[in-house]
Amino acid sequence: MTARGALAVLLPSFLFVASAPSAGAQEWHEAYRDGLKALAQNQPARAVGLLEYAVSQRPQPGRDVVTYGTNVERQYYPYLKLAEAYLRLHDLAGVRSALKRSETWAREPAEERRRLAAQLDALVAAAATPAPAVPSPAATAPPAAAGVEPPPSPLPVFAVKPETPPATAGVRAEHPSEPRPAPSGPRREGAAANATAPVPGAAPATGSPSTAVLEIVSQPPGASVYVDDELIGATDPEWGRLVRSGLAAGRHRVRLSLAGYADLTEEVDLAAAGRGELRRRLVPATASRVDRRRLVFGGVAVLLLAL
Repeated sequence: MTARGALAVLLPSFLFVASAPSAGAQEWHEAYRDGLKALAQNQPARAVGLLEYAVSQRPQPGRDVVTYGTNVERQYYPYLKLAEAYLRLHDLAGVRSALKRSETWAREPAEERRRLAAQLDALVAAAATPAPAVPSPAATAPPAAAGVEPPPSPLPVFAVKPETPPATAGVRAEHPSEPRPAPSGPRREGAAANATAPVPGAAPATGSPSTAVLEIVSQPPGASVYVDDELIGATDPEWGRLVRSGLAAGRHRVRLSLAGYADLTEEVDLAAAGRGELRRRLVPATASRVDRRRLVFGGVAVLLLAL
């Protein structure tokens, strides 16, 4: 390869490596500029995100900071701008953190830092001041003038009970203290039937005699559980236990599935108002493959010996 060919191959790589720091500097500078713009547009939440990103890329503040090429940033004060954005969000912890970082670097104006600290103290004092109590109507009533009697209180209103109509001939008036006779038999039986009848559209009562409970424990835990090809959940990732109630009584097909392990399928009979259990350990899928390979290799070895 000639010198000209080598130069043509190495020149793009050299330019790419040389331009990498400039691209990174331009990225933090643009984030800082966008954060200042968002703060000027009264978007403190967006400003906080952009300024925090700029700080993560270039944490050291200062003046006349070179951004990329021959461009410079005259005033790079991200922590003071962060404190201002956090103040607008009423985030006291964020303001304290930004001011502390600014004081640690000691490269930002101290007067501006003291001004923001005073605003923080005022915000804390306003948050700690209790709300004024609302006076009651009785306390706000004007006092009675001397020699003037207060208006009389309104008289209580009593309900007038209507007179009981005279009892007709042959009918005995019932006394309030006397017990009333019970209704007739057919009417009482009908009321009892209405009380025990189920309400249409209501949820069935728990503990129905036609349902059962199934408890499944798998090892390893975290296996997906299918009942009659319907996913009902996964066993606990720590204990490997799953309890499902409300299953119909009868025979169900339960399948356990876990990545890296062979599926396990079994039939479970559930009695009405009973509880069934299924505790199984899954077999790794690689073990079955190894067993098959051993069988194949054994068959080939036997065939070779026979030949």
